[in-house]
Formats: sequence, C-alpha cells, structure tokens
Amino acid sequence: MDMGLSGEEYERRQAVVNELRNAMRNAISGEIRDKLYLKEHIEAILEHDYGLNEKNIDLVIPFNQPDRLTSQDRFDILMNHFKKKHGYKALTFMIEKHKLGLLKRIIEGGKSESYVITEEEIQAVYRKEIRGLDFKDKLDVIVQRVYQLYKGFGVTDEIRDMNIDGLSGGVSGAPSKMTTVEHVAELVGQMRSSKRGNNSVWIFYKGKTIHLSFLEFETDLELKRVAQNIYKHNSPGPLTETSGFVVNDMADGSRVVVVRPPFAESWAFWVRKFDIPNLSIENLIPDTYEQADLAREHDQNLMKGAQTTAYTGKTGAGKTSLMMTSIGFMYAFLNLRTVELIFELNLRQLYPERNSIAFRELPTIPGQEALNLNKKTDTDVSILGEVSSQSVATWMIQMTQVGSLFTIFSHHAVTTRQLIKWFRDALLAMQIMQDERLAEEQVAEAIKWDIHVTRDQQGNRYIERITEITLVQYDESFFENTNDYEQLMKESIRRKHGPLWKERNILEYRDGGYVAVNPISPDRIQEMRGNMLAEDQIAFDAFISKHWGGN
Repeated sequence: MDMGLSGEEYERRQAVVNELRNAMRNAISGEIRDKLYLKEHIEAILEHDYGLNEKNIDLVIPFNQPDRLTSQDRFDILMNHFKKKHGYKALTFMIEKHKLGLLKRIIEGGKSESYVITEEEIQAVYRKEIRGLDFKDKLDVIVQRVYQLYKGFGVTDEIRDMNIDGLSGGVSGAPSKMTTVEHVAELVGQMRSSKRGNNSVWIFYKGKTIHLSFLEFETDLELKRVAQNIYKHNSPGPLTETSGFVVNDMADGSRVVVVRPPFAESWAFWVRKFDIPNLSIENLIPDTYEQADLAREHDQNLMKGAQTTAYTGKTGAGKTSLMMTSIGFMYAFLNLRTVELIFELNLRQLYPERNSIAFRELPTIPGQEALNLNKKTDTDVSILGEVSSQSVATWMIQMTQVGSLFTIFSHHAVTTRQLIKWFRDALLAMQIMQDERLAEEQVAEAIKWDIHVTRDQQGNRYIERITEITLVQYDESFFENTNDYEQLMKESIRRKHGPLWKERNILEYRDGGYVAVNPISPDRIQEMRGNMLAEDQIAFDAFISKHWGGN
C-alpha cells in the first residue's frame, strides 16, 4: 500500500517489522534479547497507544491497595523489585534472605514434610520489602504480565529466566478432565477459578524440588498453551497424541521435556537449566567439605590421565554439571567430540577456545551414523551427554574401542555393580554380543572409573565415592606350574564362573568431608602417568604420596 514513504523510509520501517517478527518467533525459544525487545514494544504501545499513565495505572492492577493484590501480583512485584539489584539471581536472593527453602509441615494436614513456599510467606515478604512503587515499577510489572500471557510462558515466564536448577508445571494434584466440548466450555468460563492441583508450579533449587503453592496457571488451557510453546526452539516437530512427549533444548541451553494426554494424565513440562556462568569445580566441590581439594585433584588427575569415566547419580545430583566442569581439566590441545540426543552440554559456550563440536540424533540421521562420523573428525575425547537407552550404551562401548583416547559420560546407576550390569545387559539386548561373561568383561574393561554423586534430603550435593574398576588378573603360568588335579579343577571353575572384575573405592565422602580409602592400583597409576605431561606426572606422584604414602 502506498503511504507516500520514500524508498529509504520504507526500507527502514520494513526492517523494524522484520525484526519484530523475528523476535516474536524466537522469544518462545528462551531468547532473552528477543523477550526484552518485545517488552520494549509492549511498553511503548501501553503508554502511547493505550494512554497508560500514573493516574490510571492502578486500575489495571490495584498497586495502591495492597490488600487487593493477588499472590501472583505480589510475586511479580517482588521479582521486579529484586531484579533491579540482583538480576537473574533475584529469586535465589529472595529465597535465601527470607529462608523460604526450608522443610515445612504444611501439606496433608501438617503430617508430611515438604519443600513449599506458601501464599502467607509471599505476603510476609511483600510487607517487609515493598515500601512504595513508582510509575516505572508498576509499568514494568504490567508489561511483564502482558508479555507472559501473550508470548511468554505464563506464570513461569520470569522464573524460567532465573539462575535456578529448573522448573516444572502441571505435575501435582488431581488432573481436570477435558474430554468433551462441555469440559472445554467449563474451563474457558473458569478464568478466575480456584487453584487446581495439576496447574501447580514447582522449581528445582539447589537440589530441592520446591512447590510454589501460591502460583497457578489460571486454566488448563493456559497450561496447555505454555506446554505447547516451551519446546519449540529450532522447530523439533509437533507434539501429537501419537508421539506423546518431546525432549528438546532451548536457546539458552536448557533442556525441556513436555508430555501430553493420552500418554500422560495431564499436560506437563520440565525445564532443566545449567548455570554456565557460575559453573566451576570450586562451586560444585566447595571448601565447606573437609579435604575438598582431594576430590577436586582426583577428578583432575583422571582427566589428565585420559581415563574413561562414568559420572553416575540420580536426577538432580549434579553429575552433568560435574562432568561439564571436569572437561576443563583435560588438556586443551585435545579435540572434543560430543554425541547427544539434544544439545545440552553446551561445551563451546563453556570452552569457546577449544576444538569442540557436538552432534545430535535426528529423525533422518540415526545416532549410529553420528557416531560413525564422529570417528572421522580428528576425535581425541568422546563425550556422551547421557547414556539412558540400550542403543546409546552400545555407542559408548564403541567409543572406547576405536577413534578416541578416552570417553566420559553420565548415567543414573546407583552402584558400580549396577552400572556394569546395565551396560552388559544392553550389549546382549542389542545383540552386539551373545555371551554374557564376555559382554560383562568388555564393559568392565571399557569403563575404568565411576564417580558417583548424590544429594541429601537438604539438597546438599557431593561426590559420594570415586571407584576404580579393574579386571581380575589371573596367573597365566598357573596351569603350567601345577600338577594337582583338584587345584587345577578349582582354578578352571573359578576362571569360568568367578568374578571378572573388581571395584575398589579410592575416595569416599564421610562425616562432612572426603577421605582417601584404598590406593589406586599400580597398573592404573602407570597408565595415567603415561598420558600426562611431565609436570603433571610430578604433581600426580606428589598427590599419590600425600594421600596414600607413595606408589
């Protein structure tokens, strides 16, 4: 349409339109810059087009009548208040300052302990912190509210951006039925309905899952909208009734999982975040634990010694964070190649000056093909984000056999025996091997160390143990030097049916600190030394001597 614009002015306006379209498309991917850009436009529209000013702004949200504010209103005001000084650590600061992350006896009639932040606590924090709001404060809150209902992630929008471990929605309570037109009509009419359990909001904070019982998605439809948008980064494809779930990454490297009916009883999502700017070995293994340097140095020696290592532990224990940090101990001249189901480790963000690239499985490119390509890309260190399926287990074993110096990966095993058995069974199930003992021996030969991390009921994370895995060595000259028939038969049975490998805890966590337990085996020490630079060999020898009295 001809608006009488010059060519230059038309191009300028068209560029603004294109930038706005891109921001609208990318904001749901977790791109903070695009979110801020859209909020600037929303603010301008509210002020200039809708005439929002100091006289009428309290008609939108009753800022001047605190007793009329909802819990969400108070929380949004508090987040805006703390963000001005603490940025994306605002939620952490509020929880720590007001001791909101403690165990409480509230739910189930006060009979059960849980982590929960209540409406009463938010009211108390509001009374202590908020003394008055100027027009800009009020406008910021309204702009954020409009954004999160329009393009954002509802009541979880600002929470998702915070430096926490993660968040989830729709994971508690009695799900509402929404199977007929009548149900949908009822839900649409319940925009200000009472809280329904499956619309709850939870955060994962310092190893603890905390229920934000004061927050809710206003309707099931709003929860569904957020769940349908939060996984859309890089267009992973539709989430249908047939597929049931989707796993993807977000623009900032967060991992997102979304489920839907009929596979799940309700719409729900989980976002797992990694605080990359603050990811350091000192934060993960702090000096508050006695002999923390023992655990840190041992991990460092394993990486410099090129040892294939499993980082094991339950969800939320910190195994992936520890693995990401441990990569910093590897020699920087080694090429890093990662194979993942989704881009989660973000090693090039952590180590931008290193030679590193990650591959992922696609519907059109199976993981095995990615692994085969990985062997042709000058690989020194192979990295698997998480071994969670039998097919991925076979990738890991292949990685240890050809194409790289050593491999690291994460797994959910609780014990070393469980770890070895799980991989053994995976090789058998995938028909990579047919003999159970040969499969077990191959796994035990491939995985040299198990670093097991855990977290206690208070959310404290620590390395529970570092376990060395070695094959059982038999005397090859035994049959030549022994003529006793009975002894020969016993030895034959022992070798045929006896243990193939042994585990030995080198380090353990006890009573608030780390202790050296059993010494590293001599053969393993020599293997590690052979992969180290000369100065690191000297430091490693000193480490062994200090904690175990020499080799």
